[in-house]
Amino acid sequence: MSRVLTLSLLVSTVLAGCGTGSTSGNSGSQPPPSQNYTFEFVRVAEPVDNIPADCTIFDVGGQNSGTQTYVTLAPDVRVEIHNADGSFNSRLTTVSDSGVLTFSADDIEAGGYISIIDSPSKIHLFYSVLSIQKELLADYVINIDRPQSISSCYVKNKGRQTKTGYPLLTDQVAVITDGSGYETSHSSVANQSNRRVEVEVYDNEKVLEKAYHNNELVGYAFIDEVTTTVEPTDDKLIDINNETLAFNELTALNELTLSLANGEYDHPWYEVDLVNESTFPYVSSETTWSYRAYRAQGTTSSNWNFALNGPVALSTDVDIQLPASISLSDNAPVIATSGPSFSFQSPGFSSTETRLQRSEYNTQNYAVNTDLKHVIYSVVAPSDNVTIPDLDLADLSPLAATSTSVVILQPEVMNQNISAAFLRDGQQAGQQQRLVSVLFTPAERINHNKTLTRETYTQVSY
Repeated sequence: MSRVLTLSLLVSTVLAGCGTGSTSGNSGSQPPPSQNYTFEFVRVAEPVDNIPADCTIFDVGGQNSGTQTYVTLAPDVRVEIHNADGSFNSRLTTVSDSGVLTFSADDIEAGGYISIIDSPSKIHLFYSVLSIQKELLADYVINIDRPQSISSCYVKNKGRQTKTGYPLLTDQVAVITDGSGYETSHSSVANQSNRRVEVEVYDNEKVLEKAYHNNELVGYAFIDEVTTTVEPTDDKLIDINNETLAFNELTALNELTLSLANGEYDHPWYEVDLVNESTFPYVSSETTWSYRAYRAQGTTSSNWNFALNGPVALSTDVDIQLPASISLSDNAPVIATSGPSFSFQSPGFSSTETRLQRSEYNTQNYAVNTDLKHVIYSVVAPSDNVTIPDLDLADLSPLAATSTSVVILQPEVMNQNISAAFLRDGQQAGQQQRLVSVLFTPAERINHNKTLTRETYTQVSY
């Protein structure tokens, strides 16, 4: 089966729930209406103390970073379409003065790409390019770094309202405790004896209080309200009663953390001491738990990083190991000639399942004093490679790449939420390295975090 045909069969799976529409009438012969997408191009500003009025406030570095900024509109950007074999198809010239591009899925063939090209400027002498395969398209806000002639800021997709205050003081009579910690989507207060702590919280979010005795987690409570002064409540701490759940750690982990959900929000619950513990504390009356297990590069001969994420089923031990469908070996990604273009290959990764892949290569050319940083997001079928869109940069051929890297996410269920979250999860690296990157807006933050915490998937990188 050809690569293009394979990808066309995957479209309905990956884009499930995208609202492609339906036709009316009795004949059924009319084609369905085309799916349109909108990209909004922005430029992330340096963090400042005073953000201009009305601008949408973006977090820098994710949850609990405490650093905020805004973004300005960025119409000066080049956008191209490439075919599934990597060849150039066309250039889109309809980016509006406010940095908005709306286009039809029909503009791109199955397996083809849309590429956002941030060309060199006086500030940065390199090309940064983001290519997104048709099967991963959605409405995105995309950061570029090229200086713009306008300074208008982005004012849409603002976040849910937050408030700052002191959590109500729970009744601790049922639990022997000498310290408390507090968790919200915006604040994390470590175990301490002082209960007068100020936290930031969404309007509809509860604060998770964690009670400790001799540095062991012994109780918890979800607090409904924060106030401007420290006030008591009749709510009581819940005693954990030494409940624990065992885990089987079979993957030489560096980190294993547990999260506990309440409504839309997931709060850090416990970080396991992998040297001394084989169980972790939990509460059987709570039903929505998630775990994230991480292994750093270099701990085994395969030389891959990986993270495992999934729900905790309270009736069984947690088995933490790579899926049987995945095999890893110590082989770095390579680039080879493929038809009219080039192929990004990951010989160290093998799987029997379809995956999402972020492929990156850097090419430097000292003779012309420039380089290229190219990131490609694709849906990849088993045994397939990633075709590299031909950017027609003669001095920066992929075959001359000085470095390559790959991030692969294999979800248990392929859906629009997980694919969009995978693209948006690269924004922190993009901001730090000034790469073209997909941002999650403040309005998308809650769903983004929930998807990454509660979905079941394996992510590996080399």
